Amino acid sequence: MYAGIWTYPWDLLDGGPAEVLGEIAGLGLTAVHLATSYHTVHALAPHNPRRRTYLAERGALYFRPDPHVWQDCALKPTISPLLDEQGDALEAARPLCQDLGLKLVAWTVCLHNTDLAYRYPQSNVINFMGERYSYSLCVVNPLVRTYVRTLVRDLQERVDVVELESPHWMPFPHHHHAKLGAPASTATQLILTLCFCPYCREKAAAAGADPDRLAHRLGQILDRLLAHPPQGSDAEQVADLVAAAPDLQHFLDMRQAAVTSLIAELAQIVGRECLRVAPMGSPWLTGADLGEMAPLIGMLEMIAYGSPAQVAGVIQETVLSILSPQLALKDSQVDLDRLLIGLSLLYPQTPDRESLMASFRAVRQAGVSHVCFYNYGLATAERVQLVRDVLHAAVTQQGV
Repeated sequence: MYAGIWTYPWDLLDGGPAEVLGEIAGLGLTAVHLATSYHTVHALAPHNPRRRTYLAERGALYFRPDPHVWQDCALKPTISPLLDEQGDALEAARPLCQDLGLKLVAWTVCLHNTDLAYRYPQSNVINFMGERYSYSLCVVNPLVRTYVRTLVRDLQERVDVVELESPHWMPFPHHHHAKLGAPASTATQLILTLCFCPYCREKAAAAGADPDRLAHRLGQILDRLLAHPPQGSDAEQVADLVAAAPDLQHFLDMRQAAVTSLIAELAQIVGRECLRVAPMGSPWLTGADLGEMAPLIGMLEMIAYGSPAQVAGVIQETVLSILSPQLALKDSQVDLDRLLIGLSLLYPQTPDRESLMASFRAVRQAGVSHVCFYNYGLATAERVQLVRDVLHAAVTQQGV
């Protein structure tokens, strides 16, 4: 089976690329998902031999970009100071992964980039009130789309697979100091997630919406939702919202088309089999339609951090999203072969060894053969070693 682990470049460099990758291969893992473009983070590093925390104050690239590839891109990414301090982890990993038989995956955060949003405010998401979100880039914005295409183009020859995290709108709220003092229902989040930048307004108008009328109506609805939060399911809340503001359906259709077309463009660059997508958040909020996206890419990666029941639920919901309603779960093996499930090694989602084994068992029992563990550098040394037990059980069929 396929088993990967998400890994930060500073953990690879601090522990020594040969030593860390050797340990990863020794655990029975078959792939390393190495961060190549990452957002701001302050991480605890429990078993790092050089440090106990790592602070990245800016979103940045963790490899040296090719200036020729980037010459026509207006949004110029920041390069992490880690490269000048300790070297290029991606460059170091490539030959070592080949020697160890590890697949090298470029773990690539796309549109959650505070650094670019601050330096290029014209790329920001703008809500219905005209307020900019400095943590989120707009999918429709042509400068942003060129940036993502350029990033993928620069990575394609360096790795086996490009893994896109959040190539879509970021759900509200997503700022690291977000504060919510009122209930934020799905309907409330959707209203506050929608982008009304000039590009989105133009696309929405072309799709049949009146952006000004919609913005005014959403403001009225939001006040009511904050005072009286809805109790229905996500689908029910969105249906009620569309009924109260019919222009919204045109907006939602436009958003889904924008994300799908971006994924299609990226698949043309790198090739379907070498492209994966890890959506972060509900399709209502992100615009990422799993059914439209799945045929365009080699692998759909779904996060299932939690109990075995939650893991099984994520798998079932995903399968139902990408299969036609006529197909039963038992007939979905082809689709399951293109599904990867992300499991957490961390507290509190995974409290102990038994819970990790049970979650992994839920993945295997559902017929999924691709997993990835989060995260080599954030987990304790003891937790990292549990991966060996889990994968050994899969091989020997003990406890799985």
